[in-house]
Amino acid sequence: MNLAKKVSLLIGILLIIALFILGLIATKLSSTALLNETETSMLKYSKECANRAGIVLSKNLAVLQAEADKTEVKSMDIIIQRTMLSKDVNTLGYLDMAIVTQDGVAHYILNDETAQLGDREYIQEALNGKANISDVIISRVTGEPVIMEAVPIKNGNQVIGVLIGRRDGREISQELSIDKEEGYVFVLGSDGIVYIHPDKQIVKDKRSVFNEIETKGEFKDFGIELKKLGLRKAGILRYSLDGQKHITAMAPIPNTNWTLGVGNYESAVLKRAVYLRSLILVIALVITVIGVTVVAVIGKVMKTAERKINVLNQQLEQKVLQRTTELQEINEALEEKVSEGEQMQERMQKYQLLAENTNDAIFFTDKEGNIFESNFAAARIYGYSHEEFLLMNISDLRHLDQFSYSSGELNCKYINGEIFETVHYLKNGTAIDVEVSLQGILLKDKKVFLSIARNITERKRTEEKILYLSYHDQLTGIYNRRFYEEELKKIDTKQNLPITIAMGDVNGLKLINDTFGHSDGDQLLKK
Repeated sequence: MNLAKKVSLLIGILLIIALFILGLIATKLSSTALLNETETSMLKYSKECANRAGIVLSKNLAVLQAEADKTEVKSMDIIIQRTMLSKDVNTLGYLDMAIVTQDGVAHYILNDETAQLGDREYIQEALNGKANISDVIISRVTGEPVIMEAVPIKNGNQVIGVLIGRRDGREISQELSIDKEEGYVFVLGSDGIVYIHPDKQIVKDKRSVFNEIETKGEFKDFGIELKKLGLRKAGILRYSLDGQKHITAMAPIPNTNWTLGVGNYESAVLKRAVYLRSLILVIALVITVIGVTVVAVIGKVMKTAERKINVLNQQLEQKVLQRTTELQEINEALEEKVSEGEQMQERMQKYQLLAENTNDAIFFTDKEGNIFESNFAAARIYGYSHEEFLLMNISDLRHLDQFSYSSGELNCKYINGEIFETVHYLKNGTAIDVEVSLQGILLKDKKVFLSIARNITERKRTEEKILYLSYHDQLTGIYNRRFYEEELKKIDTKQNLPITIAMGDVNGLKLINDTFGHSDGDQLLKK
């Protein structure tokens, strides 16, 4: 074997070894970089999912609170409440709804059943004036998870009852479903119990990842890592489950005690790294064969050719890397813009649905009181078409000669807002009592006012009736004992002494009641 062949063989062997080592190093570095990139993406995605879940839950509570604020519900008359709410149960996506009185008794809407729920934490919080969502409950009837949403029913600032809605817990699972290739999503409660999971049996068994640390269950390693991180905290967990390595991103769900996790198998994440390793090995083999052949054939010119090839490879790699980086930056920028646009569109759709489906009149006015935009409910309430309503001024609703405020008053209302009661007039001339919430906002660099008007005519009438009945006898219409007790407090002063109080009685009332009946006795009292 001549020197040229020995040199070619030696160079070929060294080239194979070098390329093999470089392949291993490149695979290791790419795997590490890929894992780091994946963890960052998973953490970001878990926070997005958690925020999306929080928005869904908050929206549900807001819609339920709007139901609780309706006059029919505030009446606390179960017949009136059942008549109205029975139409809304399916529309709002509930399995059933119920009215809970202050003694904790729940009266269900779709049937005549009652239940004592006063010891439930979500009922107690609602009775204290806080809208909230229960933990996931496994239904004894269907064995499926359900969620109880509870909001206070208020008369003014006083809580007079609670409106609850029972929702299928699988709705949240559907909101959080993702492509299997991207992993899986689950939700944990404050005590580590699994509330939502692709494996429904785990949810039905109400398994706690913290309990499985003690019992050495399959979630033991996950529970240990979660304890280190802490519930309601965002972070990455790495652990083994069923003999496979897992990566999970955790994030708290806003306005709840729940924590959301997005998990995936490490092997699934590294699929691209395995492909990259195979590609590197194939390229290394091809380059090795070409290198050995070139060395054997051209001998002396091998070094020059190798230098040129290396230079070209480096330039090509730099250009590919540069172009790849540019494309990644462009792609990330486009994805961010698309995501922002979709979120903004979704938010606008939600706001539009809320505005158009409320029973309150919502409209914008300029500083002269001219109405330039409103929801359709405003025109319907006042009896105008939408086009007519947009040509009106606030003074038209209040039957004023003109709408006039000083610049100081307008500036104060714009900064601080205002809630007040007044009288508005419908198109047919009927006067109604309204409660107006006024707030100044900046719209396209122009100061305007947002007004929300609620018809409180029935409420005012009810308040007046209650006030009258509290001081008058229902049978005779004369002042009752409460009125005289309060009047006595006013006149029982040193300046009015001495005081004479004369008390009288109807003679023979008992005899008339016993002889002719209480109805005749009532007539005697009226005369």
